[in-house]
Amino acid sequence: MLENLQKRTLREEALESLRNAILRGDFPPGTHLGEVSLSEQLNISRGTIREALRALQQLGLVETAPRGLRVRSLSPQEVRDLYATRGALESLAMTTIMEKEDSLERIREIAEFLPPEDISDIDFPECLEIDLKFHQKLAYASENQVLIRVWEELQDQMRVAILADESESARGIMSKKHHEPIIEAMLAGDTESASNLIAQHMRHAAELLSPNEKRG
Repeated sequence: MLENLQKRTLREEALESLRNAILRGDFPPGTHLGEVSLSEQLNISRGTIREALRALQQLGLVETAPRGLRVRSLSPQEVRDLYATRGALESLAMTTIMEKEDSLERIREIAEFLPPEDISDIDFPECLEIDLKFHQKLAYASENQVLIRVWEELQDQMRVAILADESESARGIMSKKHHEPIIEAMLAGDTESASNLIAQHMRHAAELLSPNEKRG
């Protein structure tokens, strides 16, 4: 599960190994993270593990629990807030792109990252990466460096929220049919429709991924 470490800058390597394990879904939300167990798996000191866990806590991936620390579970309100923020950021990115002289070229480049029509045979973590790559490309094409930085800072929490629900409904919102209308509206120069579609896409995702909205 955890990646092997090379004996250099152990805190950074431990942080990267643990972060990657969480973002791959190896440690689902709610998983207890014991210093002793992790130090044995990675063959490094508990002090180094403690420093790495503290850094993960600052990144919003780990939270305090009765028995120490655990992988953070986002509350329903946090999921809704996350997707509302994404919607605002990506709507701004879309508007910025459409105002550029080479907007059509940029939009066509984003369209190259649309998810496949059929994603049923793709494993869930890969679907997630395909989905985020499309949205990342949208943010990057704006060339708004503040927007890009904030979007990137949200990436880890996006992954945690989505990996907490590997249902077919969650998979479905990552398909091409939920993204292509945004591109079509942008190519048509319809800023209002494109903005509404992004907002609708994010609201739908938030409804599916909010813990109190999950179906048994």
